Amino acid sequence: MPGICIGKGSAYTQLFDCCPTTTAPDFDDILSIYFGVVPLMLASGASSTTQHAIGSGVFGGMISATLLTLIFIPVFFLQIMRFASAKAGK
Repeated sequence: MPGICIGKGSAYTQLFDCCPTTTAPDFDDILSIYFGVVPLMLASGASSTTQHAIGSGVFGGMISATLLTLIFIPVFFLQIMRFASAKAGK
């Protein structure tokens, strides 16, 4: 199944072996949403204020969701794995 990877070895090995497999579908979705929202952000004419507000909100939300998904979650995974291995070693 695409997007699912079961790594073997240490937490670092699991993370770096599985990242290319699991992030490729994410980038497709992220880029399609970004390109779909940009016309709303750059709208002119009637009701452009509303379209700009919606586009800016969605674009900002996608930036924060992208950062959360691609940066913070792997960092938290490594911290949890480090904590679990330290606790198991006691």
